[in-house]
Amino acid sequence: MLLIIQFLSEVYTTSYLKAVIIQYIKQNYVSLNGTKVFHQIKGLPQGCYLSSILCELYLADMDDIYFKHLKSENDVFVRGVDDYLYLTFDSQKADTFLKLINNGIADYGITFQRSKTFTNFRGPLTSFPFYGYKFYPLCWKVEPDFSEWVGDITARMYLNPKMTWNDLTKRMKMITHIKLHELIIDSNYLHKFAIMKNIYLCSKIHAAKYKAIHNFLTENGGGTPPSSTQCLTSIVAAARVITCKVISINNGINDFSHREVKIVVLKAFEAVLGPTGPFRSLVNLLKVTTGRMLTTKLSTRFKKLLKSLIKNN
Repeated sequence: MLLIIQFLSEVYTTSYLKAVIIQYIKQNYVSLNGTKVFHQIKGLPQGCYLSSILCELYLADMDDIYFKHLKSENDVFVRGVDDYLYLTFDSQKADTFLKLINNGIADYGITFQRSKTFTNFRGPLTSFPFYGYKFYPLCWKVEPDFSEWVGDITARMYLNPKMTWNDLTKRMKMITHIKLHELIIDSNYLHKFAIMKNIYLCSKIHAAKYKAIHNFLTENGGGTPPSSTQCLTSIVAAARVITCKVISINNGINDFSHREVKIVVLKAFEAVLGPTGPFRSLVNLLKVTTGRMLTTKLSTRFKKLLKSLIKNN
């Protein structure tokens, strides 16, 4: 078997790739709080690129043997890493799929968690989670699943002890797309309030990550911290990235404006950073910025929408 990388114009053999993977697994070290280093002798860190690649190779082979016959023109079979979604009108196929899920696949050492298995095969299903999103089949609504982000999110983040304030500015642009898949911001699928709610909640995660990194750098001496004005600049830049994505997906639809989306993003940062504590001056600047934007001509409908978002989320 040969793997051809078109952009690099290089060819790699399977044996070479296996050697690289094995070397990576055997030389995997984990740093704890930047003080102790451990040699990991079993498994891979959750979330690393290689983990998802190996999962894809393993489960793709299993899918071809056990699930391929369940797919036809009128069926939907999707796997996101190790999450499965199967839609079919054929009750016999649905029953076969459920039996595979409930019994597991011994040949591959695979078992599925029944507590995370959802079906409307034997009764109505109000909602179900899939690949970080929540689907509501009865009202055709999709929104991000934020259940895993409740409480302190620092434990879910990799914070490098060598990180600097400059890195925070860079990461602001990298994490602006968290949960912001086009499925949840496209007006072809959702109405405006649902889209704005999704933008607001996604931006709150973005703000929580910003807050966690900021606090980490403050506590671990990441250099001279930026001024509140500099912090505001990076947040506004992140808001601009999110706004451009939303507007580009809803291109030609007058119901969305750059100013409205940007206000929603900045208000999310206000809510997370809070009016007191180390971010007080930054939040005051955010309020001044959004206040100026709100004094311009905006619809009464949007102002009511914004008020509802802040109050209920």
